[in-house]
Amino acid sequence: MDHSGPVKFGFPQGVEEVRRVSELPTMAVDLGFAKKRKSCGLAWQISDDEPSTSRATFGQCIDKVADFLKEKSTSVLIVEAPLSSLFDSAGNPKPRMPFEEAQIDGTVHRRYWYVGAGGAIGLGAIFFFSRLSELTMQASDTVHVIEGFVSFKTQRSDDVEDALALLKEFRNPTEAKLCQIEPNDPEGRAINMLGVSHVVSPEEPCPMVIVTTVEGLDQES
Repeated sequence: MDHSGPVKFGFPQGVEEVRRVSELPTMAVDLGFAKKRKSCGLAWQISDDEPSTSRATFGQCIDKVADFLKEKSTSVLIVEAPLSSLFDSAGNPKPRMPFEEAQIDGTVHRRYWYVGAGGAIGLGAIFFFSRLSELTMQASDTVHVIEGFVSFKTQRSDDVEDALALLKEFRNPTEAKLCQIEPNDPEGRAINMLGVSHVVSPEEPCPMVIVTTVEGLDQES
């Protein structure tokens, strides 16, 4: 699970492995990729302390995450952005099912990793991890990476609320809310996006995806 530098990125697989790291210091990031706007929401928690939150620009977000990770010997980083890709046997991108589709009030809604905002934020995630790796090269941390996915919303929420929802979901993960990204045909491919940015080996498994919603959350920001 190591890349070329001292920082180790790990990808817990399956609900039991995720549960084993669920009490570690954790930062959740709802990643944005804007020129100037504070489009990133962050929420973090150490042990049983109350969660802290912040908003940041893309560049500020990378710095805040790097500072958090460098202070912890072992930690968890949840990023709400496509951290894996899926291709069919013909080499074409395909949806990561079932969480990228939902039926709401009789209408099918889609949020595919390769279309529109998904593609843009996925590109941002590649730059995010590339720069984060550079900033933490002198650390000796183990960082367990999980992808977050805030499901199709029935109420409006902001980036901080989404990050906080992911953090809260992660503290008590259930099998129903966790998805493993694997090809469902023998010639298909599932690719870890951190491998695309050369942060880890291309052979590393895709991060698990934790799916949550913002329904029922207090308006805390």
